[in-house]
Amino acid sequence: GDAESVATLRQLTGAAAGGTGGAGGVSGMATGDSAAQRLAVAIDDVLATAGFEFDLNQQKRLLRIAAYAKGFMPTYDSHEFVARCKRIRALRALREADVGMLMTMHQLECIPIDRVARRLTEQHRYRLAFELCKALGGRQDVVVTAWCKAKMHSMLSAEGAVDGNGRPHDNEDPALAKQLDERINQTLLQIMTRAPGLNYIGIADEAQKCRRDHLFMKLLEQEPSVANRVDALKHYGFMEQALAQAVDSGDAGLVYNCLIHLSNLPDALFPKLAAVDVRRNDTVATDLACVYLTHFATAGNMQKEALKMRPDLGVHLQLLQYLETLAQHRRMPSEKRIERHETCVLQLLTTVGAVAECVRDARQHAHAQGRKDREAEFQTMERHVDMQDALLNEQRALAKEAGDLLFLNLSVLQTLQRIWEVSIGRPNFAHKANEFAKKFNVTEKQNQWAKLRAFAARNAPQAIAEMGGLKSGSKAKTVLPPMAFVDTLMKMGSLELATQFVAKLPRIEDRLEYFVQCKAWGEAAAQCVKHKQPGMLEQLKHRAGNDAEAVSAINRALGQ
Repeated sequence: GDAESVATLRQLTGAAAGGTGGAGGVSGMATGDSAAQRLAVAIDDVLATAGFEFDLNQQKRLLRIAAYAKGFMPTYDSHEFVARCKRIRALRALREADVGMLMTMHQLECIPIDRVARRLTEQHRYRLAFELCKALGGRQDVVVTAWCKAKMHSMLSAEGAVDGNGRPHDNEDPALAKQLDERINQTLLQIMTRAPGLNYIGIADEAQKCRRDHLFMKLLEQEPSVANRVDALKHYGFMEQALAQAVDSGDAGLVYNCLIHLSNLPDALFPKLAAVDVRRNDTVATDLACVYLTHFATAGNMQKEALKMRPDLGVHLQLLQYLETLAQHRRMPSEKRIERHETCVLQLLTTVGAVAECVRDARQHAHAQGRKDREAEFQTMERHVDMQDALLNEQRALAKEAGDLLFLNLSVLQTLQRIWEVSIGRPNFAHKANEFAKKFNVTEKQNQWAKLRAFAARNAPQAIAEMGGLKSGSKAKTVLPPMAFVDTLMKMGSLELATQFVAKLPRIEDRLEYFVQCKAWGEAAAQCVKHKQPGMLEQLKHRAGNDAEAVSAINRALGQ
């Protein structure tokens, strides 16, 4: 019984306090295995007895005795002691007459705390359930969620906002309803701050079931996840707010999901809701949403409104159309592209013209709004579009004159290379190539690279040699390095011409390597002798190995 346990504690603590004197006595007793074990067992017995005790005063007395005895044993587990004291206090609270849950300590330890808390919430004892979960490690968020829902209903009933069956009244004054929602929200916020990780969506759903839209919005603001907020807004039909929150988040996936949901709404409703976005601030997220909006077939009216308010969206759409047209032409086989040449040219010219018109409108719109940064951006874009228009017209004229319809749909450098290809055997086109390069601001180095690639594509090694200034009496000057000619001619298989360019390489190591690759062993040996490199000469002989032709060429160069 408790009397025996208490007597044991008194005997042990008295011996410890008087036997060795104060703290030293505690330390000395703690080191004695037998006394320490007996004291620990006695403390456990007193705590267990307190758990079975129904008399409040006697229970408090036992806990004080156990706490006093624990002071004589520093090695006793403090955390376990505190946990057992919490369970005893929780058990005492559950045994109160108004609660009426007569449980034993063994039952409390076996039954999950969340089940006990759920039983308390069913009795509307939310604070007790919350404190029980807080002390014993239960789900505080579940209790607080139920607490908030119940508090909401009780405040609505107290204010007469719902009838006897909990249904809201239809004739409630909107201003008074908003004031009531604000008061309820403030009250619920005080409760919600008690528990982390709360199910704010569940509480907001309860407000929506009571048709409290303003309260629903205020509670939804507490939800940290934008995706959850957007889903809840879509579920209850608040599409304008859902789209606005998705746009503010900058999450492209959320914006797209909102627009997919909008596209399934009736046509008359979709433009009205979707156009909300174009009236918002000019942010990157807004631009993204507007671009998405323009891709839905049901958004015809919205597109007109969006393009009227945001001409830059028209630029984007026209550019998309132009790029799509360009991609379609590039996917065509050459034969089909030639057959539909005129159609393709006209379609591209029309699209580029539409882009140019949209860019001008957008620039004027930005100027009217005083947006100098956007105006400068559109001016740059306008120059690019004008250049593209000029390129298409130039390609059309070249195709007509050369009888080569493959000029269409090429970039500036590709067009320049095509002109150089045509210039082989047609000298007047060489002049056109240089004029074209000057007109489209192509540098001399880019021009010569295009020329070199064109001659290589037409397999014209002699033209490359003339370009590089190998022919006697040639006045041609090139800005390309000799290595460019060497690599090009070697790929074409013109090793003899490549050897002549190898001699122009600045580094002897490169000259020797490329002479060997061109099978010009004699020239390589002559370079070693000329520059007095006996070590390189030995390496050259070693690389020649048993190749009789290579060895013979080396010996001839050395005069042997």
